[in-house]
Amino acid sequence: MIKRFLVILVTLIIVGMMFLGYFIWYKPLFTAKEIKIIEITRLQTTKKVASGGWWTFQNDSVYENYNRNNGYGITLPKVDFSKKNLICSAGREIEKLTYSVGSSRELGYKDVYLGKVIYKTEYNPHIIYVYEIDKFPIVSDNA
Repeated sequence: MIKRFLVILVTLIIVGMMFLGYFIWYKPLFTAKEIKIIEITRLQTTKKVASGGWWTFQNDSVYENYNRNNGYGITLPKVDFSKKNLICSAGREIEKLTYSVGSSRELGYKDVYLGKVIYKTEYNPHIIYVYEIDKFPIVSDNA
């Protein structure tokens, strides 16, 4: 009788620890957190853009290189990269941008997060949507 009680008690403790581990460690790491995006402009392109890709600019050198070599005949607006990032979306408006704390582990980096977007449905093949976000180390999930 005592052995049976101990087996049940140990089983309950193990199951309880598994539930606690999920709610205390795993769930907070992988719960999506939304990033506020502000649309700056919509740029008309000279050639058709692929549907649904998005990318980010976090510093001047990448931004300047893109403006010289993008092939779309556009120039991105300038932002203060010490305070903001630019986000561009090809052909579709971004409805929501999210990340999870645990996504940095998916990438293998300590402080860079994998962004995920939800797009609005309409496709505009000659428009690149440009947004800004507060400075945050995020990369595209489709890069």
